Amino acid sequence: MKLRLGVSGLAGLFACGILLFCATPSRASAQWIVTNLHPPGATESSALAVLEGRQAGFAVVGNRLHASTWNGLGAIWLDLHPSGPTDSVVTALAADRQVGHATVNARFHACLWNGSTQSWVDLHPTGSLTSAAYGASESQQVGFTSGADPHASLWTGSASSWVDLHPLGAANSIAYGVSGGRQVGRAWVGGITRASLWSGTRASWLDLNPAGSTYSIAYGISGSRQVGFARFAGADHAGLWSGSAASWVDLSPVGSQISRAWGVSGEWQVGQAIVDGIGRASLWNNSAASWTDLHAALPPEFLDSTARAVWSDGSVIKVVGYGFNFLTNRAEALLWTGVVPPWCAADFNQDGGVDGTDVFVFFGAWSDGDAAADVNQDGGIDGPDVEYFIVRWEQGGC
Repeated sequence: MKLRLGVSGLAGLFACGILLFCATPSRASAQWIVTNLHPPGATESSALAVLEGRQAGFAVVGNRLHASTWNGLGAIWLDLHPSGPTDSVVTALAADRQVGHATVNARFHACLWNGSTQSWVDLHPTGSLTSAAYGASESQQVGFTSGADPHASLWTGSASSWVDLHPLGAANSIAYGVSGGRQVGRAWVGGITRASLWSGTRASWLDLNPAGSTYSIAYGISGSRQVGFARFAGADHAGLWSGSAASWVDLSPVGSQISRAWGVSGEWQVGQAIVDGIGRASLWNNSAASWTDLHAALPPEFLDSTARAVWSDGSVIKVVGYGFNFLTNRAEALLWTGVVPPWCAADFNQDGGVDGTDVFVFFGAWSDGDAAADVNQDGGIDGPDVEYFIVRWEQGGC
């Protein structure tokens, strides 16, 4: 069985190898350590979640998907596949828990682990035909349950805790991410699939579909930021929101044909941009101009790659995803690790100098409401950002 995952497939290097490459410079300039997470004996693998020193996703073993976690640069693999289900996948990490879905009697069941195969908990609510969990915070899990049509769903650790987030009047809905008591996903309302935001109830549903978009989905949330994509004139554009449709920021890099953002952690967003026909794992820092091509950190045998999740503590960035290696002809899970130099707000365009161009670029971003202009990183774009920038610019640096 050969699985091609996502819009571009997956990739690999040498089993459990670690390589050092340098990605395209940007605000996120860094030397990237690329770690191959592919377990020995697996035929394919993908990393879908990252939290501190842990990564998670799945590996295909014996033609079955096995829920998997890894631990750091050593690529130590733990098989979480429970006894009974035929397939299983971890889609998200939170604290000491893993969430995802397992195939039980030929149907998906949302599920939860606590670090071991034996800890598996079935979140599938009574009466549902199928269910899956895609996102997690410390106390909540989100995904969907389905009878005739999928309903965005929320759990707090058990099948009986299930809450239906499906908006009134929607044809279908799915939740993909959760953070701070808010959930993101999509709902089909009025004949359009709309990026969506909830605050724990179906009545709290908020439409994030930006003006002019014919289709949008929000996949990830971190604090006040949400990421996903919106479709304009038939092309998908990676996007960033801060709680409203009007807040949408286009992350699509110059020259890309299609882009999507899958994950967010604080100031960082990840996904994929298709440039010159090649799917490239991508990292952003709140703006299209900040785009870093993570695919450039891979050796030439990688045909394409996708970044699915990101975690950062402010100085170290960890990105997970996958790519496809034509030498091994298989999909393999990947981890990018980078140490980011301190960012200087005064050198706003990050060209290495503090001059009038920085003033011009900053005020352009500030007047446009670009999230990159939140230089004091308080979650808003307002007067204090101007004061913060000017003080440091007049000092000639940071």
